[in-house]
Amino acid sequence: MNSNPGNGSQLRKLAQDALQGNTEGLQEPITDVPSLLHELQVHQIELEMQNEDLRRVQHELEDTRNRYLDLYDFAPIGYFTLDKNGMILEINLTTAKKLGRGRSVLIKTPFSKYIAHDAQDPFYLYLRNSYQDPNPSDLRSAACESKWRPVRCPTGNHACA
Repeated sequence: MNSNPGNGSQLRKLAQDALQGNTEGLQEPITDVPSLLHELQVHQIELEMQNEDLRRVQHELEDTRNRYLDLYDFAPIGYFTLDKNGMILEINLTTAKKLGRGRSVLIKTPFSKYIAHDAQDPFYLYLRNSYQDPNPSDLRSAACESKWRPVRCPTGNHACA
């Protein structure tokens, strides 16, 4: 559900539409108005408390996400996430700097552009096999420097260092 202020009237309309289809118990005349009013007030307080809890949890999630992003972005080693075709989905600042490109330029580009030509076949083989093998072996890459170094990629979307 959206939390923007303009959503209140839209939400009210949806609630009224839902209530129209559910009027079975409303055919009888209301005789105990004070009791009904009390129940509505209690329910309103319950909803306000739930809303406050949801806002608190949302704030905590945002804080956690921001801490994760800081750890990812400013890590001293390079991290990137690839899809199953080897396209860069995410990349941290360290990797972008080592590749000499801005992050926005690198997103949705094939990582193979930064792998030495003679290492591309092993890279694609590793990428393909990593989706089938739950414990993939190390991949050696010359992506950022002329010397080889180990790169570890867990299965799924590949976060590599």
